[in-house]
Amino acid sequence: MSTLFVRGEVDLGTVAVLEGDLERAIAEGGDLTVDVSALDFVDMPGLHALARAARRMSAEGRRLRLRNPQPYLRRLLSLLELDHLIAEG
Repeated sequence: MSTLFVRGEVDLGTVAVLEGDLERAIAEGGDLTVDVSALDFVDMPGLHALARAARRMSAEGRRLRLRNPQPYLRRLLSLLELDHLIAEG
């Protein structure tokens, strides 16, 4: 299992960096944990990149999990029915 740490802000101007980081982490094989504890802001393109990566991995029989999301991100994930991506424990 690999861990990708995402910090700061992910918005339209920086989502390409997240997408590249996700691609590299996915290419390593195995499951992927994305630690978002230091993610201060994410907009729809960023959420879409995470959801797209999770769908791709699921289709390959692998899992993407989000670790330590802040309350605002938990709420967004719940509203978008993506809260199943949250790693519990």
